[in-house]
Amino acid sequence: MEKKIYFSIIDWLKLVILAGVVSGVVLCSYVFAQSPDSPIVIPTSAFEVCTDTVEQPVCYSGAFPTPTLNWNFTGSDPDPNDGNPASSQVGFWIMVDNNGGDSGTYPSPEVNTGEVSSSADSYTVPEGLLQFNVVYAWKVAVKDNFGTWSGWTCAETKFTTNGACYGNPTASDLSVSAGDYCAAAAHYFSWTYSDPAGPPGKKEDEFYFQVDNNSDFSSPEVDRAYTGLNNPSPTVNNQTVVVAESPGADQIGYNTTYYWRVRVVNQQGADSGWIQGNSFTTGLHRYPSINFSWAPQSPSQEEDVLFADQSTVYGGAFKSAWSWTFQNGNPAVSSQQNPTIKFISNRSKTVTLQVTDSDGLACPGSKTVNVGFPLPDWREILPF
Repeated sequence: MEKKIYFSIIDWLKLVILAGVVSGVVLCSYVFAQSPDSPIVIPTSAFEVCTDTVEQPVCYSGAFPTPTLNWNFTGSDPDPNDGNPASSQVGFWIMVDNNGGDSGTYPSPEVNTGEVSSSADSYTVPEGLLQFNVVYAWKVAVKDNFGTWSGWTCAETKFTTNGACYGNPTASDLSVSAGDYCAAAAHYFSWTYSDPAGPPGKKEDEFYFQVDNNSDFSSPEVDRAYTGLNNPSPTVNNQTVVVAESPGADQIGYNTTYYWRVRVVNQQGADSGWIQGNSFTTGLHRYPSINFSWAPQSPSQEEDVLFADQSTVYGGAFKSAWSWTFQNGNPAVSSQQNPTIKFISNRSKTVTLQVTDSDGLACPGSKTVNVGFPLPDWREILPF
């Protein structure tokens, strides 16, 4: 029995109408043709072509921009019972023109690929064809497995090429130093952001900072990011990392070797990549915490005063040495743990104690003692 396929007038009209469906930057073509410029209906073909995003880096490191143009191909089978497969892409044709207009004319295209046999749904423009910071219109037509071309997607699909990076910024003079472990255990980091290759006024926009006890930075204890900086070139960046006995988030521990690195980004998006500083090792353990008391609390001049060490040492160490200094004291210094002295004058006096533990870690601490006037001399007088 002969099989016949019937198309309504609406079906035929759908096949021959060129429709630009705009959704954001997406524009579509539904017309079938023997070439992109010569529409003709082929009933076995059924597909839709839509322009999609134009991918670009924030800035180009090469001499010319090379954007990637993307489109979507959606094929279907208008009659699953006719034995013909669904439409699929086998070729494309792309034009790019900075004079391309809404009327669909491309008088002097910078890119005219001609027919390209490919099922790819993207095309990267080769170097040398486009210029930086220029508005271009682009359109694409697609050929399916039945030899049918779509019409051109709408001509008003436009994009602007991004500019050149002018080279990458850098971080130099990387330095790390230990802070005063007696006052606040910490390490201090610094580096200099510079961007000598950039255009005038180019500034630092971001920097990233990591510290890890693994040299591959697989699980950094410190992982910081700063954005929106607006720092001129050059600028010295600084970071402080606290050392703790039981380190929490964004802290590091004692007696450990660490590695650190930084990455800087300018306002054009150019990136220095990770730059690593010298490794460093934190202190063996917490340093002595100094404390002491004295009696009497408000001594008089020339009165005996007993000082008692109440300091704490850590990490399994023990106290191994004491060094006392007494302002206007007699004696003025002492190496005893709990010395007795006299002050030879009154008013406020500074007393300093330094304790050294058995691992050689030492810290000083000072307090003020208020010394009163000397007690009056007295003697017993017999009554009359």
